[in-house]
Amino acid sequence: MRYSQPYGLPDPPAIPPSRPPDGSGWPRYVNGNPVVGLAGSIPPATSFDEDQLEIINVIINAGLVPTHADLTQLWQSLEILFARQFITTPIVKTVHGPGADFPDLHVAMTWVQNYTITQTGSVTFLVAAGQWVYTTTLEIWHPNANRIFIQGAALKGGAPSFGNITCTGYSPSARAVDATNQLVYLRSVFATELNFTGGVAGIRNFSFGITLRYLLLTGTQSIGPNPYDGRGLEIYADVWYDCMAVWGFGESGIRVWNCTLRAATSLSMTVCACGTYGIHVLGGGYIGQTNQETIIASCGQIGFRGFGSWNWFDKLTSKGNGNTGVDLYQGGFVACITWMDAHHNGSTGVYMTGQVNLYNQMTYLHENATFGMVANGGWAQVYNGSFYGNGSFDIDAQAGANITAVGATFAGAVTPPVNTVGNANAYIWH
Repeated sequence: MRYSQPYGLPDPPAIPPSRPPDGSGWPRYVNGNPVVGLAGSIPPATSFDEDQLEIINVIINAGLVPTHADLTQLWQSLEILFARQFITTPIVKTVHGPGADFPDLHVAMTWVQNYTITQTGSVTFLVAAGQWVYTTTLEIWHPNANRIFIQGAALKGGAPSFGNITCTGYSPSARAVDATNQLVYLRSVFATELNFTGGVAGIRNFSFGITLRYLLLTGTQSIGPNPYDGRGLEIYADVWYDCMAVWGFGESGIRVWNCTLRAATSLSMTVCACGTYGIHVLGGGYIGQTNQETIIASCGQIGFRGFGSWNWFDKLTSKGNGNTGVDLYQGGFVACITWMDAHHNGSTGVYMTGQVNLYNQMTYLHENATFGMVANGGWAQVYNGSFYGNGSFDIDAQAGANITAVGATFAGAVTPPVNTVGNANAYIWH
C-alpha cells in the first residue's frame, strides 16, 4: 500500500527523499480548530480501504478466516507467519511404523507446508517397509516440491523387467489370473506399498518437481464417487520417478495432464491390471532414461495412450491389454530407442490415427488378436524387429499413412502390399 495523504493534496512520491521517523516527509494530517478558523484534514477513502485490505491479506495468508468476532487476528497471523521456518540443509523424516516422525504421508505433507525449502535444502520422507492403507487421495501442493523426495524402503529384489510380468492372454479371465500373479510378484520386489482403498485416486500432484522412489501403489480395481477417482498417479506438474509400480486402479494407472513424468534413473516403471488405461498422457510427455524399461500389462482397454503428447522410451512393453497395446492420436509422438514390444493384446499392438509419429529402432508386434499395427494416417518408422501371429494383418495402413519397415520381417499379410501405393495413398516401405 502507499501513504494516503489528506484529501485534496497532491500525491507525494512513493518514497520521499526525506523520510524521518516522524513521517514529516509526507503531507501530514492536521486537526481542525474552529476557534481560529482552521479546517481539519479530510481522510481519503484509500486511508480506510487500503489499511483494511493490507490487514485482511495478512490474516488470509496466515491461513485464518477473517471475522468480526475476534479482534486479535492480526496478532495471531503475525505469530503464525513468524513461526514459519526455512529448511536450508538436506533433512530426512520417517513416515509410518514405530517411532516414525509422522504417522502417514498426509501428516508429513501438512507439516512441510509450514516450511520454505531453500536451494541448499531438501526433505526426504522415508516411508517404512510394509503395506500402508490410505482411504483418501494424497495431494501434493508445495512451492518447493522439486526439493521433496518420497522414498520407500530399499527394494527386496531387482527392479522389474518385462520377463518378470506374467501375461497369458487378453481375455477377462486371463487378465484376472495374471493380475493376481503380477501383484504377488510386485510385492516380492517392493518393500513399501501404499494401498488406496474404496476406488480413490492414489497420489495427485500439483507442484513441480517432486521425486517418487521405490513405491508400489495399489488400488482396489474400482472407481470411487469422485470423477477424478480411480487413478493411481495423477499429475498436473512435472514428477520424477525412480523405480515404481502401479497396480489395480479402476480407471488408469498413471494419468499425465500437460506436464511431464520423467525417469530419474534407468530403473523401471511397471503398470498392471488397471481398468481402462495403463498410462494415459494428455499433452506434455513421458520421458525415460537410457536402459530404462516401461512395462504395461493386463489393463482393461489400452496399455499406453498418447494424446497430442511427446513420449520418449528406451524400452517399452505393452501386453495382455483388453484392446490395444499402444494408442496414438491427435498429434501424439512416441520414440523407442532400443525396442518396443506389444503382444497378446485383445485387438491391436499399435494403433495410430491422425498426424502422429512413431519411431522405433526395433519393433516386435506379435500375437495380437487382430492387427500388429493399424495406421490411419501418420508416419511410423518400425525398423527391424518382427511381426508374427497377428490375427488378420501384421500392418494395416490407411489414409495416407507412411510406414518405413526396412529390415522388419512379416509372417502375416500387410495392406497395402509393401512398396505399393494403396488404401488412399498409404505406403509401406520395405
